[in-house]
Amino acid sequence: AETGDVLLVESVDRLTRLSNKDWGNLNSLIKSKKVRVVSVDLPTSYVALKPQSKSMNEYTDVILNAINSMLLDILAATARKDYEDRKNKQSQGIKIAKTKGKYKGRKANEQLHQAIITLSKQNIDGTKLSINEIASALNTSKSTVCRVRRSQKKNNSHF
Repeated sequence: AETGDVLLVESVDRLTRLSNKDWGNLNSLIKSKKVRVVSVDLPTSYVALKPQSKSMNEYTDVILNAINSMLLDILAATARKDYEDRKNKQSQGIKIAKTKGKYKGRKANEQLHQAIITLSKQNIDGTKLSINEIASALNTSKSTVCRVRRSQKKNNSHF
């Protein structure tokens, strides 16, 4: 971002699901670059979109910046707490479901797994694709390729 740019966000919570330390770093960067944050859920920030009129003096500008900064910090803290609460409740629910035998986790993408297995086999000329090449070809992560290959080896299906 350049100095004086406007950062337009739909909702402050999209910007602030960071740890306190990370939010502090981002907020410092925003302030040092004098980037103006405008958000639908922060109506006082709309002033940044309007050209400064003659009635907008330096005093009013300082007050609005202070108010927006304070409100942004409050909304950031609220969004972060809400996000953490939802994550905790979700993990508690998963833990309870696991003890009852009802939670199985996300189902594996069998089509992707089969493609990984196919590409992991030796070619006719004796060459094999690397983990990076397979991941890139299938638009998936290296860890997914490794996990599928490890699972195949465990099931005695050699490549």
